Amino acid sequence: MYWGEMRAGEALKFIQDPVPALKERGVDADDYSVQVNILNSEASAIPTQPICIVAMVFPNEKAAFITSYRHTQ
Repeated sequence: MYWGEMRAGEALKFIQDPVPALKERGVDADDYSVQVNILNSEASAIPTQPICIVAMVFPNEKAAFITSYRHTQ
């Protein structure tokens, strides 16, 4: 499991194409099935607000489930 808080631009890149970001963290994700969920944020707000990313990686199943969320004030 990976957790991180990202700035707006970095988070948007991660959500749009998560495979390179997973590779940077040591996951050979080329053949993975990747599902991305966005919680507590509108898609239009992602480029302007920092968000948190949680990625659960299952190497045996070649799957990654990524959840992004924005902290509430």
